[in-house]
Order: sequence, then C-alpha cells, then structure tokens
Amino acid sequence: MEQFESNVFIYSCPEKSPIKLKMLYSTVKSVAAGAAEDAGIKVEKNGKVEITELEDFSVEEILASLHPVAEKVEKFARPMRPGRGKPRMTRGK
Repeated sequence: MEQFESNVFIYSCPEKSPIKLKMLYSTVKSVAAGAAEDAGIKVEKNGKVEITELEDFSVEEILASLHPVAEKVEKFARPMRPGRGKPRMTRGK
C-alpha cells in the first residue's frame, strides 16, 4: 500500500443544524481555511471536503480524490498524408 502525506480540510455541517448556524459555519469555513494557509499549512487542491453527515465520510473516497489512479491513454493514430501509402484505386489497361 502506498503512503501519501496530504493536508485535508474537512468541513462538516449536519442537515439538522438550524439555518442560523449553517450560515455561520459556511462563513467560518472560508476564514478557517484561509487562516490555515496563512499559518503555512498548504491544503491540497482537492483537499477541501464538505460533508453533511458522518456516513458521507470515507477515507477511501478522499484518497481517491486526492491521488487519482492514472489511466493509460492510448495515443491517437494519425492518418497518413494524402499521396502517401497504398493507392486506393487502380487503373485498368
């Protein structure tokens, strides 16, 4: 198993929270993330995660979003230039 070292900011606000607290949490979320970056803690590009319930949290999903498995991409086979290659038609004599 590979080991990764990444900083992740996880924001959780349950659905059952009052509207007033949801608004406060969303405001504090950006301030806390900014304070962490000002303190020298670099949060990964895909390292800001928002969840509503604890059941939504999965370490495997976070690892997959932070460090996706690179898929092998086949190169496009360019066609030959016109006038090159086998003739398409032959003339009868």
